[in-house]
Amino acid sequence: MTDTIPLAELGGDNVRRDQWGRYLVVPPGGGRPTGYTRVTTVAKALDGGGGLAAWKASMAAAGIIMRRGLRARWEALLALYAGDPWYASEASKAECKALVEDCAAVGGANDRREVGSALHAITALADSGRALPHLTEETERDLEAYHRGLAAAGITIVGGQIEQIVVLDEYQVAGTFDRLVTVPGFELPLIADLKTGASLDYSWQPFAVQLSAYAHGDAIYVQGPAADGSKDQRLAMPPVDQDFGLVFWLNAGSGAFEIYLVDLRSGWEGFTHSMWARGWHNAKPASLYVPGVPRPSARSSRSGGDLVPLLEASIAQAQRDRAPSLRDWLQGRINVIGEHPEARVDLGSRWPADMPTLRASQAHTPHQLELIEGLLDGVERRWEIRFPPPKPEEQAVAKVLDMFPGSTITNTKEPA
Repeated sequence: MTDTIPLAELGGDNVRRDQWGRYLVVPPGGGRPTGYTRVTTVAKALDGGGGLAAWKASMAAAGIIMRRGLRARWEALLALYAGDPWYASEASKAECKALVEDCAAVGGANDRREVGSALHAITALADSGRALPHLTEETERDLEAYHRGLAAAGITIVGGQIEQIVVLDEYQVAGTFDRLVTVPGFELPLIADLKTGASLDYSWQPFAVQLSAYAHGDAIYVQGPAADGSKDQRLAMPPVDQDFGLVFWLNAGSGAFEIYLVDLRSGWEGFTHSMWARGWHNAKPASLYVPGVPRPSARSSRSGGDLVPLLEASIAQAQRDRAPSLRDWLQGRINVIGEHPEARVDLGSRWPADMPTLRASQAHTPHQLELIEGLLDGVERRWEIRFPPPKPEEQAVAKVLDMFPGSTITNTKEPA
């Protein structure tokens, strides 16, 4: 699917985001800016991808054929990781992913997106009343088709409602809609989004989710100049139709323009299911099975049952501080590695380029901390660096056990 690209992105993204590309939004109650997941990210949660994976693989294969340097980089990865760089480590997997992106870009994977970015910006400037000199004949033909199609349908752009950020605070989701428009036969204005892809056949479900999220926005969010969000503004969300929205399809380079009516009622249902799916993706419904260890019986039937809640509360309290203490534990291991020049260079060469160091950021995800732990395990093993102290969570459990001499801890949760 073709993502909506804010006008500011034509000359560089001026929207404040965190390291994962999420919008930085001050919550309604105030406080520090929080990362709000992009609407387009949520819209992809239930997206099967259509033929996207095969298409991208084709672009990557073309890039490898076109550039000898890219082939050489794959050869080096295969040699370095004994022919299996994907499963050798999390760091080598990250290298594979980055190289695939480079190959796909050379093969032309980004060309359509770049043209679409430009058309988003050009149409937004035109709708804002700006003169547009120096357009090529091809682009002028696309722009004329866009204006001609809107006029024929009697659609009017609502003044000032172009490329607006909306927030859904309950879900901590934000996104930028392209237009708010009035349409004959509809009492309220409709959300409209411009799409420029060659085909929309596999994208209607994500589009419906995307537009429904915009239509259910709590507020228009305007980021101010202050990095801490103190100058940001929340403006009233204008009344919009929450049952229907529009997709403007401007097939880039074709001079063809079509308008589609999208059912936002089913789109909102898809949005709520998408939010559930994102939570499910982060769930861990399995635990290690240990042969010979029986399934724990119900808490009420166990002797000493009154002690179980106390133990669980103690462990929960100890593990609530796990994230910061885990960071300290990881940083301590990095410090030890730093005392060994060869190991330090090894770690630096394998550290993913898009992941900040622990000292540069306090906002690493649990997955990133797990990735860092795997990197450190590999470096320590290769350079025979002393074993680290136990993990913070293990220390927390040991501390609780010290409080209850002779006791043991087992999982008392019933399987779902």
